[in-house]
Amino acid sequence: MSLRSLAFVPLAVLALAPLPAAAQSRSANASDAVRQMQDPRNQETVGNVMGTLFSVLMAMPADPFVQVMEAAGEKDAARRIPKGATLGDLAGADARRVPGEIKRAVPGMMNAAGSMLGAMEQIAPQLETIGKQLEKDLGRAD
Repeated sequence: MSLRSLAFVPLAVLALAPLPAAAQSRSANASDAVRQMQDPRNQETVGNVMGTLFSVLMAMPADPFVQVMEAAGEKDAARRIPKGATLGDLAGADARRVPGEIKRAVPGMMNAAGSMLGAMEQIAPQLETIGKQLEKDLGRAD
């Protein structure tokens, strides 16, 4: 899985989380979500948090995973992991640059996700109309 696809998952969740079920408030909340996602300060904050989370993840000890591998019968694979290794050690030297890449990439991804959310909000009435028509058509088919 690429850095872009890893980072986009939580961004998609962030984009959709504030949207309520009530149709009347959908437009205002979607517009607010777009503004929030396209705010450079928010983008920087999310990028920093995600980069830091990745750094913390890479600093985690691999020993608990070794224990799981052994319990699952993968003793040979578990023996190949050096005692005291971190997930970063296992990920390799390239993993050290990923937090910086995340911090640099997230603002653009959030901006793009905000634009997509804005576009989706604009077509929501048409999708709602299509959904209602499908309900009618399917109701007649019964």
